[in-house]
Amino acid sequence: MDKLKQENAQIRDKMFLGHCQFLMGGAAMWAVLCVILGYYIPALVPLAYIGFTLLNCAVKRDSAKPHLQVFVQMFFSMAMPMIFQMAMGGREESGLVMFWSFVPLVVISGYYRRQRSIFWLAFLITAMTAMIVYDPAWSKGSIVLHHGSVQSTLLAVNIGSVALVIFSAALMFVRTQGRSRKKTYALQDRLESAHSLIAQRNDHLEKSMLYAQRIQRALMPEQTGVDDVFSERFLWIKQKELVGGDSVWCVKKDDVVAMALVDCTGHGVPASLLSVTVHEILTNGFKQAGVEGPAALINFLYQRMEARLRNSDGLWNDNAEIAVVEFNRKDGSVCFAGTAMSMFVSSPSGIQRIKGAGPIFTSDQAHSLASQDQYVKLDPAGTSLYLYSDGVVDQFNQDRTERFGSSRLQDLITSVAHLPMDRQQECIVETMEDWKRNAMQTDDLTLTGLRLSPAFLGLSTQVKAA
Repeated sequence: MDKLKQENAQIRDKMFLGHCQFLMGGAAMWAVLCVILGYYIPALVPLAYIGFTLLNCAVKRDSAKPHLQVFVQMFFSMAMPMIFQMAMGGREESGLVMFWSFVPLVVISGYYRRQRSIFWLAFLITAMTAMIVYDPAWSKGSIVLHHGSVQSTLLAVNIGSVALVIFSAALMFVRTQGRSRKKTYALQDRLESAHSLIAQRNDHLEKSMLYAQRIQRALMPEQTGVDDVFSERFLWIKQKELVGGDSVWCVKKDDVVAMALVDCTGHGVPASLLSVTVHEILTNGFKQAGVEGPAALINFLYQRMEARLRNSDGLWNDNAEIAVVEFNRKDGSVCFAGTAMSMFVSSPSGIQRIKGAGPIFTSDQAHSLASQDQYVKLDPAGTSLYLYSDGVVDQFNQDRTERFGSSRLQDLITSVAHLPMDRQQECIVETMEDWKRNAMQTDDLTLTGLRLSPAFLGLSTQVKAA
C-alpha cells in the first residue's frame, strides 16, 4: 500500500513538472513574440512567470508542505494569461491570450480530486467571465496595432498554441495513466499468482495438519481392558489449533493402570511433537524401565526430556506440565503426583482438590518429587476423579476481564458430579462455551472425568478389612 501511494505521488509530481514546462514554454514564446513586435513592457509578464515558476519548483523540492507550492503554482498559472492580456491592452489587442488559462485546468483535473477540481473550474469560469464582460487593461489603447491582420495572427497563435499544449498535456496524462495502469495490472497479476500459490500451500498445509490431527488422536488411549477400574469416563479435548500439546496417556502393566494428562509447552505442531516424545518416554519408563509410582515416573520423564532437549547453551526450554495417576487393581489404591497440575476427587461426601507440585524447570527439581506421591482417599459409595489442563482455568470470558478459575471449575464439577459422565461432559462444554462466547481461546483445553467402578472400590474395602 505504501509503495502504491509512493508511485501515485511520483505520477502527480511528473504531471506537475510537465505542466510547468508547458506553460514556461508558452510564456517564453510570448516573451519572444512581444519583443519582436516591440511590446517590451508586456514581455515582462511571461518572463516574470518563468522566474517565479523556477523558484517555486526549487522550493517545492525541499518543502515540508509541497501541496502549498502546487496550489500557488496553479493559481498563478491561471492568473498569468489574464494578467498578460491586461498588459497587452485587452482581449482584442491580445487575441484572447487568456485562453492559456485552460492549460492548467487540464492538469488540475488529473492532479486533484473531484471537489478541488470543481473549485478550480468555478474559479476559472468566474475570472474569465469577468475578463470578457469588463475587459480590463492596464492602459487601454496604449498598444496600437496598425494592422488588423496582427490581431488575427495573435488570435490564431493563441488558439493553435493552446490547443497544441492541451493536446500534449492530455496525451502525457493518458500515457502516464496508461503506464500506471500497466503497472497496476502487472501487480494485480502478481498478487493473483501469489494468492493462488498461498491458497495451494495453505490447502496442502491444512490437509497435512488434519492428517497430523488424526495421528495425534490415534495416540490417545482407547482405555480398553480397564472396565474393572472405570465404570464411566469422558475425555474433552479442544486444541487451540488443529493439533496441540494437550494429550492423555494410559498404559497397563500387570495389576497397575497408569494414566497421565500432559500439557506440553506451546501450541500447534511443536507442542504436538513434544507430546509424542513425552508419550514414548512415559511408556518406556513404565513398561521397560520398571519405574514405580507417579512421582518416580515424572522424575524419569524430566531426566529423559532434559537429556534429549537440552540446547547448545545447556538450557532446557521445552517443558511439560503433567499429572500422573496409578490405579492398583490388586489392592484398590489410587496414587497421584503432578507438576503444575491438580486433580479433583468427587464423592457423595463432597469434593476435594489434590494439588500437585509447582512447575518443574530442571531434572534436579523433578528428583525432589520422589517423596510426593499422594494416595487418594476413596469413598466406597462412589468416587470420581477429574484431571484438567491449565487452559481450562485460564480461559478468559468474552470481556477478557476474568479467568474461569479453579474455584468456578470446582463448583461446576460439584453441580454435575451426580450425572452420567456423558451428560457431565455436555454440561461442562456448554458452560465453557457460554463463558468464552466470542473471546479468543487462550490455550489448549483438556478435561477428563473418571468414575471408579464399584468392583475397584470394593477392592479397597476388602484390603482394609483383611
